[in-house]
Amino acid sequence: MSDLLRMTGMYSGMDTESIIASLVSAKQTKVTKLKGEQTKLEWKQTAWQDLNKKIYSLYSSTLSKLRLTGAYKKKKTTCSDPTKATIVAGDTAVEGTQTLMINKTAKSGYLTGAEIKHTKVREEPLTDDDGNIVKDENGKTIYKEVVYDSPLTLSSAMSEINSGIIGNTLTVTVGTGENAKTTEIEIKDEKNEKGETVPMTINKFLSKLREAGINASFDEENQRFFFASKGTGMENEFTIKDSSATNSTLKALGVDDNNYMYGSVLSYNQSDRIKGTDSIENVLGSLNGQSQKINVRVGTRSHTINQNGTNKTYITDGEDFEITVDASTTIDQFVNKLKNIGVDCEYNEASQRFEIKGDKKMVLSQGQGNGANGITDDQIEKLGLNTLNKEGGIQVGATLFKDNPPPRRLNGSEKIADLDDRTVSPNYSLVGKTIEVTVGSGDNAKTRKIKITDTMTLTDFTKEMNKAGIQGSFNNASQRFVFSTNQELSIQVKDASGNVESDPSNSLKVLGLEGELTKSDNECTRIAASDAEIVLNGATFTSSSNAIAVNGLTVNVLAKTEEEIQFTTTTDYDGIYDTIKDFFSEYNELINEIDKLYNADSARKYDMLTQEQKEAMSDEEIEKWEGTIKASLLRKDNSLSTVMNSLVEMMMGGYYTNPLTDEKKEALIDEYAEEMKLTPAQKKALSDEQKENIYNIWYAKNGNKKYLSDYGIKMLNYFEAKDNERHAYHIDGDEDDEATGTKQNKLKAAIADDPEGTAEFFAGLCKNMYDTLGKLMERTDYSSMYKVYNDRQMTKEYENYTKKIKEAEKELSAYEDKWYKKFSAMEVALSKLQSNSNAVTSMLG
Repeated sequence: MSDLLRMTGMYSGMDTESIIASLVSAKQTKVTKLKGEQTKLEWKQTAWQDLNKKIYSLYSSTLSKLRLTGAYKKKKTTCSDPTKATIVAGDTAVEGTQTLMINKTAKSGYLTGAEIKHTKVREEPLTDDDGNIVKDENGKTIYKEVVYDSPLTLSSAMSEINSGIIGNTLTVTVGTGENAKTTEIEIKDEKNEKGETVPMTINKFLSKLREAGINASFDEENQRFFFASKGTGMENEFTIKDSSATNSTLKALGVDDNNYMYGSVLSYNQSDRIKGTDSIENVLGSLNGQSQKINVRVGTRSHTINQNGTNKTYITDGEDFEITVDASTTIDQFVNKLKNIGVDCEYNEASQRFEIKGDKKMVLSQGQGNGANGITDDQIEKLGLNTLNKEGGIQVGATLFKDNPPPRRLNGSEKIADLDDRTVSPNYSLVGKTIEVTVGSGDNAKTRKIKITDTMTLTDFTKEMNKAGIQGSFNNASQRFVFSTNQELSIQVKDASGNVESDPSNSLKVLGLEGELTKSDNECTRIAASDAEIVLNGATFTSSSNAIAVNGLTVNVLAKTEEEIQFTTTTDYDGIYDTIKDFFSEYNELINEIDKLYNADSARKYDMLTQEQKEAMSDEEIEKWEGTIKASLLRKDNSLSTVMNSLVEMMMGGYYTNPLTDEKKEALIDEYAEEMKLTPAQKKALSDEQKENIYNIWYAKNGNKKYLSDYGIKMLNYFEAKDNERHAYHIDGDEDDEATGTKQNKLKAAIADDPEGTAEFFAGLCKNMYDTLGKLMERTDYSSMYKVYNDRQMTKEYENYTKKIKEAEKELSAYEDKWYKKFSAMEVALSKLQSNSNAVTSMLG
């Protein structure tokens, strides 16, 4: 629009705006049309950009991986106890069954501080018994000092916790050995530029701890410090040492964790009452959801012999039976099963025992299947039926206990003999064992022997530990032993014969002294960091992480094991199948979209809408109109046709299941040169075409060329396929495909029969597609790198439209100005004429 002052029909009375608009409408139409064509080109650029993203994703991600045979070498593992470990097998993992023992899991170090009781002093008016304010002889109010609790915040000064810690230094060490990092943190106030004292705040103190390598925080609600290592394993473990001799700084902060060993919660040899209606699984432990077998021999004559130091009862005049139990079998149902085979048996809820009546003897033994399908000897022992005592004509079994009895609260007067830990074994006894406690090291070490008797109480035991130089007691509230020593401590367990126990941790478990928890005298708690440790096929491996990589396997450690578990690595045929299936799903989605864009309906009858046309239409009508134009933008596009034909041609090609390797190709050239008596120079001068002819001769004799149809992967016929889906491929036997789901799955059969050959075929297909798309996306004068369309040419066209629109708008403005000048001149003339006429009329009066 011009800045020219425009006068319209003031004197003529004409609608000059409308007249001029009609005169310049042709030029306005030209501007509108150019803008519409530019907008359409912009839409086309967007359509190509969206499609090119999908093509590039197929090229750079899917095809880049699947062109290599390694993408089809998938392995899987099954573990006998997935609650203890999960194992992920890589391509190089060895197939077969392996054994695994998990000794330790990797843990982070934690230090939870005690609650800090922070107090302040303030002055309040002194009052008498009646609540009246007391004043002195001069009438002034008398004040008193009052101590009150004052919660700390992150902005509180460290001196508010305890002014005595200012000037002290904490030494923080993260890691162990040569890789340990040590940082000194001095707790001090500083001076600013004005010389004013700026106190160190709790927040600033925490920042210094974080810089030293500890995750540190302060809980304002609970008034506690929390410290944690930044990762698992000993490489992230931390220690904090206090520069003060009495650990006054750590104690003030509530994080003094030095020298106090806190045992685990003790268990007591007592279970809930077992009823006849209870599941037998409560006694036996988990049956893993399976029916378990028990062999029962019933007869009238029995004798006992000693076999390998163990008394075994045999029935020589009897009959063999086999009964089964599962998780739903109750104690009463188990009794009925025994009655059905002739055993007069009852369960006595009062005594918690089985009772066998009559003259018939009974011996239970492990069922067939060795545990997986049979009750084990240990489980028979839990039933109390492994040994029977003659009492008043009734054979009475041992007392039953639930497999995992809940602990009962203990006190110092309880007997050591009554302690139990079901993770060791039921009724495990410490009586007769000797605990040898050594305090100190080298020449200064002192050892004390503590013999466990059947009358020794928990208090008696702590007294013996005190005599050994270890201060401690049994804590009734936490149900744990608490011991403290500033010296090196080691504990050894010996049996009644004086021999060192082969597994002393059992005795320490029962005493609750196997853990690594520590606790300070001001109630902070410490959990030590630890590395993960596994034994794989007899070899020990450690890691600061619970994900341990070994020989193509990644062992994700979840929990400690009490015995070896097994895992089996096999070829993941389903994984290979899913990889190929996912590729075709992505390919079909792309080729269907290309077909839809290429075969779109023509929109020649749909011109770009002008602003006036849009104002006369609803939003829905505009969207539908413009949507029709957008859908047709790539119709019969040459670049799109090139991409589509290239993809279709590659999918219809044949590929070898035994392609030549680079080494084999070199060997063939050597054989050819030797046969043709070529000189080294002549051999080197062989052209690529000549070499290809040599390879083709080998392929003609030895190559195993296959097509997608050989794997049951085909396009549907013209009448079966939906519109714009005629280039899509379907896998016979694919349960997710309605068209081919009922057919025989040749692809799965080929993977199982020849996984390597199948991998070579699909790798060859994907490599060819990768190379072809790579060439289509090369940079040219018209297109950028990784573009299959002429984006650079479109950008130039868009810029040209901008120039043309600018020129057309300039021409339109000049044309408008010309007409406005003419009409303005007319108005000026009419104005003068009217002025002269008025003057003449005035003179004629």
